[in-house]
Amino acid sequence: ARCFSLSPKLLVLDEPFSALDNNTKEEILKVVIRLADENSTTLILITHNLRDTMFLSDRCIIIGDNPTSIVSDVNLKAHRNHPNQESEVKLVEEILTEGLRHGIF
Repeated sequence: ARCFSLSPKLLVLDEPFSALDNNTKEEILKVVIRLADENSTTLILITHNLRDTMFLSDRCIIIGDNPTSIVSDVNLKAHRNHPNQESEVKLVEEILTEGLRHGIF
């Protein structure tokens, strides 16, 4: 929450929840979403966790290597902020799995 005190226009989050237990992570996710929305902050999330991507992102770009390129670009707006709707989580995971088939993660 401290990072939002300056009302940034852009915030880069590099694996921000990797060390948190699931309950704490869910609470922090809610706070980050609320503060980003209130401050109109654009978030760039770097993660290997597809669920974090779904909860925080309007768009997911999966990057491949050799040479670096965009493997998949998925619009997630319709699925954002639905942590309790398991069917939507599975749908988005299936969509993103297409990018994973390229050996990204």
